[in-house]
Amino acid sequence: MSTMESMLNSVSKNNRQFEGRYLERVLDAMETINRKFFVPPAMQNCSYDDTPLQIGKGQTISQPSTVAAMLLYAEPKPKMSILEVGAGSGWNACLIQYLVHPGRVLALERISFLAKNAEENIANLRKYLKEKKPKEAAKLNNLRIRTENALDENSRIWQEKYDRIIITAGIPLNTDMGDIVQKMAGRLLKEKGMLICPEVEGPLRIYRKSKELIIEQTESRYVFVPLLNGVE
Repeated sequence: MSTMESMLNSVSKNNRQFEGRYLERVLDAMETINRKFFVPPAMQNCSYDDTPLQIGKGQTISQPSTVAAMLLYAEPKPKMSILEVGAGSGWNACLIQYLVHPGRVLALERISFLAKNAEENIANLRKYLKEKKPKEAAKLNNLRIRTENALDENSRIWQEKYDRIIITAGIPLNTDMGDIVQKMAGRLLKEKGMLICPEVEGPLRIYRKSKELIIEQTESRYVFVPLLNGVE
């Protein structure tokens, strides 16, 4: 059975290209925002495995090394406003909120069952932190989870601007999803903002807004569940 220490060592090893202060910040966040609070009860003995785990409805809590990589590319900083698309278990949203405190994070989830479960996971973590580390618990106060279709241009989120948008589901090939994500980056990012979104099987796409939209992609490749429209 893996331990917190072994998980953090694996995360560090698999993201060695990011060695430095920000990697240490991400590792600190992962140690405080304990993954065991976001893993289903039947899989608690796998909480610190550096692998994705099923959380229901065909969705997963991502591999810690992959979660760290997305955070390291995005570099969420204190006071930022972040939109996460695909709250899943709630773990990544908590990590982001911890890193941007006293900023704010809005995490949207299209599957209502998972959104409710994420809220319960976060409540359990907050309760634990209030007893053990009350100052750390306060860093999660500006986190909100909502059931909503982030890809719907009539959604109220399309009336806002964000420093970062982090999408935790992949763009399927041979669909118009890439165009939707690019439009989201163009309209919802603040100047100097960044959107991170993976392909279903492939690199992470990085959209940077600096007067015009610049699109890059990573050399590393990943596997994600597909980004889908609608709510259920």
